[in-house]
This record gives sequence, structure tokens and C-alpha cells, in this order.
Amino acid sequence: NYSFRGLFSEEFPLLYFLNFIFDILLEEYIPEVKKHLDEMGITYDLWIGQWFQTLFTIILPVNWCKRLWDCIYSENIFFMVKFGIAFIRILKDDIMNKSEEIDIIDFFKDLQKYSLCPENAYLEQKIDINTLIIKASKIKLDPEDYIKLYKKKEEETFENFKKKMEKNQKISYILEYGNYI
Repeated sequence: NYSFRGLFSEEFPLLYFLNFIFDILLEEYIPEVKKHLDEMGITYDLWIGQWFQTLFTIILPVNWCKRLWDCIYSENIFFMVKFGIAFIRILKDDIMNKSEEIDIIDFFKDLQKYSLCPENAYLEQKIDINTLIIKASKIKLDPEDYIKLYKKKEEETFENFKKKMEKNQKISYILEYGNYI
């Protein structure tokens, strides 16, 4: 339950699994955001994957990360997915108000600017970490449910999802290096 190895091992099996589950839950809990991102050609797996791999240190203030990590270790690694959904719910209006692909990419990059600070006024104006943790905790999906959802999807669906991720190296490059191709 607590193994993070799959986030970094060859072919990133846990990372793909968490991204896959995030995809399903985003459609279930915030379908308008998923539709908006899909219509704009933004594949959220590129940014949410970075959030998962860094345990959200790339985007959250240090004080928030400590609180989140307590929850991940006390519940399980799948808490990150629930937290990601709760976090996107908070950012929903900001995401929906962006009408260009580059605006959304810049928005996510701007959130990263303050991740090493003990505070982040932008996020703290929207919500506090304890409320966000409570909202994430209310998403009731047992790890077994995640596995069942994963198994329900046909392998072809997962392969299409994986190909979609591979096509977006350009966006990944932009997020990582800030160059516009």
C-alpha cells in the first residue's frame, strides 16, 4: 500500500495507474473540467503525473505538503488521487476561465512558482489545507475499487490512453522547460 517505487521504476506502472484512475475520477467528479481540457487538447496526465511523482511538492507550499504526506502515509498512496480531484475542484473556475492551451499551461506553471515557500497566498485565499484534506477524504473509493475500475477498462482503452500521453511530449517539454515550440 505504501510503495512509491512504481512511480519511478521502468515504464512507471504506478504512475500510469494513478493517471488512469485520475482520468476516470475527473470525468466522474468534474466532467466539465475534463471536457474543457480535452477540447483544448490539454492532457492533464502530464501535470498530474508530475504532481504525483513529486508528492505535490512541485505545486504546494511546504506546510501543505507535510499535512498531505501524513494523509498519504496514514491512508495509502491512493489518497493522492483523491487529493488531486479535490484540488482541481478548488481550481475549477480558474481552469474553466482559460480559453487557450498556453493559458492553462502558464496557469499550472505559475502555481509552481511558490511551491518551496512556507505559504502561498494564492492558494490560501481559495482554501486552507485542512479543508482540502477533508474534501479529499470525502471521496470514498477504496483501493480495491480503483483496481476494479482499472480492470473494467479494456486493454485497448488503456493503450489509447497511453498513446494519447505519448503524443503530448510537446506539452510536456513546454511544462518542463518553458519554451514554446
